[in-house]
Amino acid sequence: MKNTEQNLHHILTTQRASLLSEWQKRVRRTSVLQLREDFDGHTPDNVLEEFFDLIVKQITTKQDYHLLRQRIFSGEINAFTPDAACRLLIALKKTVLERLKNFTHNAEAIFDEILLRISAYYHEMRYRNLAQRQSQNLRQRNIEIARLLALEKQRAAHLTTNNRIAQMALSTLDPSEIFRRIVHEVQQSFNYQHVSLYFLETHANQMIMKARAGVYEKHFPEGYRQNVGEGIVGHVVASGNPIMANDVANDPRRIIAFPQEKNTRSELCVPIKTADRVLGALDVLSRKKNGFNWTDVQSLMVLTDQLAWVIHNAHLFQETRELQDELVQSERLAVIGEMSARIAHEIRNPLATIGGFARSLQRAPTPDRIDTASRIISCEVTRLEELLTDILNYTRPRKLELEPINLPDLITDVYHQVGEGLESRGITYRQNAPSDLPEIPLDPAQFKQVLINIFKNAFQAMPNGGKLHVHIRKKEDQPHIEIEIRDTGPGIPTEIQDEIFKPYFTTKTKGTGLGLVISKQIVERHGGTLSFTSHSGSGTTLFIHLPDLSSRKSL
Repeated sequence: MKNTEQNLHHILTTQRASLLSEWQKRVRRTSVLQLREDFDGHTPDNVLEEFFDLIVKQITTKQDYHLLRQRIFSGEINAFTPDAACRLLIALKKTVLERLKNFTHNAEAIFDEILLRISAYYHEMRYRNLAQRQSQNLRQRNIEIARLLALEKQRAAHLTTNNRIAQMALSTLDPSEIFRRIVHEVQQSFNYQHVSLYFLETHANQMIMKARAGVYEKHFPEGYRQNVGEGIVGHVVASGNPIMANDVANDPRRIIAFPQEKNTRSELCVPIKTADRVLGALDVLSRKKNGFNWTDVQSLMVLTDQLAWVIHNAHLFQETRELQDELVQSERLAVIGEMSARIAHEIRNPLATIGGFARSLQRAPTPDRIDTASRIISCEVTRLEELLTDILNYTRPRKLELEPINLPDLITDVYHQVGEGLESRGITYRQNAPSDLPEIPLDPAQFKQVLINIFKNAFQAMPNGGKLHVHIRKKEDQPHIEIEIRDTGPGIPTEIQDEIFKPYFTTKTKGTGLGLVISKQIVERHGGTLSFTSHSGSGTTLFIHLPDLSSRKSL
């Protein structure tokens, strides 16, 4: 009991705050109303007994506490009255007994004060708890607002990206370029670890990677293949449903293609499909665990709907291009067939003539026959050479070698080259040109060929004589130089005017039908145009428009 007495002495000699603290601990475990009910109608002695009992229980060992209670209930101490307490603590010093007596006599007042403080503490805690709950509710509300705001920002970012992707899809018809731009846009806009675009090859039951962007580009070459049903992408293509794996490391469907891919924590794969079939999948990887939410799924599904439209258009574009290629090939074959037939015809006649005279010389090589045959054979060989030259110029155009040319002088030279003997045939020639005409960058050899073809056609159109006028003019308000070549022949019939610039079309008994075609080709390669007007019975006028130095097109 010595330790118990010492503990009682210590607790009774400390400040009252210690006693109040012990009661406050008890109040935290019980309600104030219950506490009031416990003490309702009790006498000060009863209150003291409970209070004293609490103190003893708090400051003694379990063994000493039960020993004290045993002495109280065994009748050794009839009641835990002030006198009994004094007898219990008779060994304490006088100052301790005096304090204990004062405490017991004023127990009711002390407890009223304790209850008052407890009540104040209760209300303080009540309002504090209310404030804490309100603060917690406000924090939760702010957290929810922040979460919703983040989702709205995420949706806005997805919409912006989808809009840019839609514009990309309209900017080019090249599917490969569109797909490359799309994966880079998605990867950079949302800082995804990696983005891949797969297409389904139904005949092989495989998916082929068409575009990729991100950290794994060097590990995933374009053309990388994966079987349908294997991996997350394979499951998406097989089922047609999206998969969001926010802990992909523990997902049994995952396939690790290379060691570095272990750094991926989340994977989102969305199918690209039309109403009736799956076309492929868009696969997105993230370094973060739980890196995706359903907003990402919905946004990527909007994107894949656009991709399905792009793929559909790409297929149409590819089919159209294939049909165009087939059409071009068919037209090319038709042209080749027509060209072969015409060339064969044009070659056969000179060869037949050459062969006939050669065999005639073999039978009877007289001087007269040799002279006639050599002259005719020479003409036919020249004709063959011209034919081959026309064919080569049409099928294999030469590169332009430009140099500054005085256009009137060049035209005059051509006239003198091909116009010999025209006056005796009743054809007159006139040429007009301004004195300040600037020099023009031309390939002189090829442009001469243009003028030769035009002049020869004009001369042949006037077998009984006529006029050939050449006018060169430069208008201040027009960025080109015009060459007008007008003859007074019979003109070109209206029904064949649309055929004039078509290859191998000719109204002559001899000729390839390539002269005007080659001329138009050469003029256009100089950045100009060649056109004509013609009326039956009033001649034909050809117009050559060439850009001047200040407006020249790049060749």
